[in-house]
Amino acid sequence: MALGRKEWKEIDIESQMNNITYSANAVQAAKILNCKKFIHVGTMEEAFTSKYLNLDHHTDSEYNRHVIYSVAKMVTRNMLKLVSQQNNIDLIVATNSHVMGPNDNKDSFLQVTLDKLINGRELVFSTGEQIFDVISSTDCALAYYKIGQYGKPNSEYWVGSGCARKLKEYVEIMANLYPSKEKLQFGKMPYNDISLTKEDFSTELLYKDTGFTPTQEYEDIVHELFFWLTKGRLSLK
Repeated sequence: MALGRKEWKEIDIESQMNNITYSANAVQAAKILNCKKFIHVGTMEEAFTSKYLNLDHHTDSEYNRHVIYSVAKMVTRNMLKLVSQQNNIDLIVATNSHVMGPNDNKDSFLQVTLDKLINGRELVFSTGEQIFDVISSTDCALAYYKIGQYGKPNSEYWVGSGCARKLKEYVEIMANLYPSKEKLQFGKMPYNDISLTKEDFSTELLYKDTGFTPTQEYEDIVHELFFWLTKGRLSLK
């Protein structure tokens, strides 16, 4: 199977090393601009990779598809703690759950699933038992605004809905909102990735420090995305 541009960049070590350097340069630029606070954007793939790296690979068969990309993100996170201290800038790390909404061309799983429902394509999935979390693009932006206002130095926040659930449930809600003649076929696709827990997606510290709570339910996000996909957008591949 050929790799897309995004997938190729994720396994391109040189590109990922450059991203680490660019992040350090960004902190130094922030210093020149007299910024007092720097918010680094993490990825939930770091949580998967943290567990992956602790496996005994002689006995454990789980794998992680984004390990090179997310290891680079983990290195960046640790390096920025040092660079921000050297530049006397307060560092805050904010790690996103899956951000979902209109005007996004990425071929993410749930977005592709909705496109399949709309266009009557086959609906084949893994068991869907893995825990996942979704936040709207609007709420994600609001969370960052709150972090900018009230986030505490050296804190690490998880930006999400605060209501993580099984991936299967997200698909079923979506299918109930926009039914297809095709049957949902859970368990037909093999899956052996690392799994997270609901605790891994906890937004408790974010709420405690900033007061952030989401304004949109998952159903609202699906409706917005449906409207966008059906207004002249091409079918996702």
